[in-house]
Amino acid sequence: MSIALLVVGAIIVSCRCPWWAIVLAWVIAIVLGGWASQQRSAVVASAFDTTLLRRAKLKDMKTEVSHVMCATDLQMGQNVFFSNTFVYSWRSGWGRPGKMRAARAAQASAALPGAFSVVSLPLKRFDLPEERVVALKRNPPRKFKLLDGGVYDNMGSEWILNIQDRLNEGTPPEGLKAVDEAIVVNASAGDEVIERRWVKVPFVGEILSLLAVKDVMYRQTTAVRRRLLNVRYQIAQDRASVKADAKVLEEALPGTTLQIDRSPFKLPDDFLGHGDDFSARAQAAIDVLNAGTTGDARAYWATESKANRKVKTTLSRIKAARAESLIRHSMS
Repeated sequence: MSIALLVVGAIIVSCRCPWWAIVLAWVIAIVLGGWASQQRSAVVASAFDTTLLRRAKLKDMKTEVSHVMCATDLQMGQNVFFSNTFVYSWRSGWGRPGKMRAARAAQASAALPGAFSVVSLPLKRFDLPEERVVALKRNPPRKFKLLDGGVYDNMGSEWILNIQDRLNEGTPPEGLKAVDEAIVVNASAGDEVIERRWVKVPFVGEILSLLAVKDVMYRQTTAVRRRLLNVRYQIAQDRASVKADAKVLEEALPGTTLQIDRSPFKLPDDFLGHGDDFSARAQAAIDVLNAGTTGDARAYWATESKANRKVKTTLSRIKAARAESLIRHSMS
């Protein structure tokens, strides 16, 4: 709104004033408009702070569940992780959240490129080990330049994939433990075919083809991570019966990956009928799903899955009922 008012003001001046006033008005509009546009992330963080997180500091969010938020630093090209007891990235090591508000970390982790401005945070506020930053880069950055964590890891699995290596370096916070079992819910776009009808249109087609390439590369990053997770799940499942060297067994990670575009019945259905422990656990999961839904649970989740897979990551409002369904779907 403020940018629109600046433009309107400059247009009015252009219609009534001499040339030097017109030039001055447009310079002021451009400068102030640029400054205002850079406040997008701060405005959203303030909204999070007042409406959702009640001005809580990151260090005060002490619960039995360890919440880890990840953003992507554009200079180091890797995730930066924020939690109540630490701030961490591979290139900067372990630091402390200090007085940082939880809302700022949450907003940085969800700063969709283009829609929101880059979040700039000084490294020194997190008490990061300066010698590590200097050793890894001759001229180390003095500030994080953060956007959406999905720029580097759209599934959010990077933290659990390499947590053991992180615990073996530097001085991690007390009480932080490796992962015993992983349940990854992948909410990335499905693998359906997308028609690209306009990519051959002159000039416009070049831009659209670049956007299509971005989508393909984005999708491929999740595919690689899913393959790695599946390999580690398989090692964990077969380690009792398969002879492997110690290095391979270190990669074992009990767990599973769930796709948000599928019914919660899909995974347990795949394990029924084999007469083993997996079949018994699958039947127990199905019983829980049936008990937690009024009426025909399978029909309900078939309908909800179809609707949820069409929800896009946009800045438009999501109805409360659909948001609730997405949360229930991810937890089922």
